[in-house]
Amino acid sequence: MQNDFEKEIQRILNGRNKEIEEENNHLLEIAKKEYSRLFQEKTKEDFLELDKKEKELQLHKSKKTKTMKKLIFILFIIIALGFIYFKFIRNNETKSIEYSLTTTISKIIADPRNYEGEKVSVHGTVESSFNLGVKYYVLNDGTGTIYVITERAVPKVGEVVKATGIFNQRLKIGDLQVETITEK
Repeated sequence: MQNDFEKEIQRILNGRNKEIEEENNHLLEIAKKEYSRLFQEKTKEDFLELDKKEKELQLHKSKKTKTMKKLIFILFIIIALGFIYFKFIRNNETKSIEYSLTTTISKIIADPRNYEGEKVSVHGTVESSFNLGVKYYVLNDGTGTIYVITERAVPKVGEVVKATGIFNQRLKIGDLQVETITEK
């Protein structure tokens, strides 16, 4: 009987061992599935986190690019304004009298040093004109008179003209020392 009893215990133990092994295999399978699911979720979370960081980086790069484009545009505007300033405004300041509006003869005569060698324009009536090897005429604008030396045909007495040329405060014409404008 003992043999039968041992066999029965052995059979029960073997069955129990099989059950335990099957249960262990089942638990192992569940653990594998759970591990796989967690790994996939973690990987998915990692990918989502990585994608989020990549989008933030792209947004940051995009902002930097936009900022750089704005800075380049502003730099271009500054260079263009500098060019305009030096090409037109600064040149005009250095040649302000050359491009100035018509001035009066009295202003020129009152401050001849300020106008010496500068281009001036005056408007007035011809009082007299001469063609004696050197062509010149006397111009009166109502505030004063000035001699105008010209290379073109001298205007007629009484004619209203605009004279533009270089001012010279001390030019000798014969025995006279006069203020003149030399037209070209």
